[in-house]
Amino acid sequence: MAVFKNGIFAYDNGKPVTPQSLGISLSGIQTCQQFFTSASISDNTQKYAVYALVGDLETYSIWDKMKAVYPMVGQADVSSSFEINLKDPSTFRGTFYGGWEFTNTGAKPNGSTGYMDTGLVPLNDISNAGNVHMSFYSRTNQASSATVEIGVLDGVSGDSAILAIKSNISGQQSRYDLRLFCLSGNINVAAPTDTLGFACSTKSNSNVVKGFFNNNLLGSITVTNSLPNYKIVISARNISNSVQNFSSKECAFASIGDGLTDTEAANFYTAVQRFQTTLGRQV
Repeated sequence: MAVFKNGIFAYDNGKPVTPQSLGISLSGIQTCQQFFTSASISDNTQKYAVYALVGDLETYSIWDKMKAVYPMVGQADVSSSFEINLKDPSTFRGTFYGGWEFTNTGAKPNGSTGYMDTGLVPLNDISNAGNVHMSFYSRTNQASSATVEIGVLDGVSGDSAILAIKSNISGQQSRYDLRLFCLSGNINVAAPTDTLGFACSTKSNSNVVKGFFNNNLLGSITVTNSLPNYKIVISARNISNSVQNFSSKECAFASIGDGLTDTEAANFYTAVQRFQTTLGRQV
């Protein structure tokens, strides 16, 4: 593993390595350094992983599509270290509520009161309801029928954005919920065999939502695009400022941003999985 010195230079097997050699731009380096400062990150492995992640996302032309990126790295047991938005540390800083555990493997809510408020309101902060994505990396296999990994519902208009990963639910329909920035409805598709890994729901300049899990397309659905007027929360669902559907899945990454093509969704999975592997917490 490379060891960074002064947050810039590294050595890997005796050879000098710079963030630029990881494919990261100067502005990307500066953003990473702002992130490290804001999150009080000094761990060299975490720095290396973050630099490489941004470099990969830039290489794949995905970085500019991100609006909020939560890598869920930081100092163990320090919630403020995990709240920072990597894409822009000055915006959409998360706020944790309820019971959480913060470790080297991610952030784990207690399943009854724990959630993170992103501060991002789709109606105000998303420019195009037909060009969006949300993602969540789960390190927990949880079959509960009522949990949501990222969610918001405008109870007045019915506008909704939900990413819910479920599997093996006795007596109920297992599903991967594709209710992504649209009017609510019966829009569930076939679920994965378990809930371990990287989920991404996306619309790319259309009204067709696609659901990917661990680089597999689980299904798609045509919806009516819309934008909720309440804040998106992680590890639960915000229903008109009433937080419900708490999840206890350990979160190792989450994001909100513009929509991704099928190729971009595949590259996004590759970048995030490489990030998790560098940190030794991939599933």
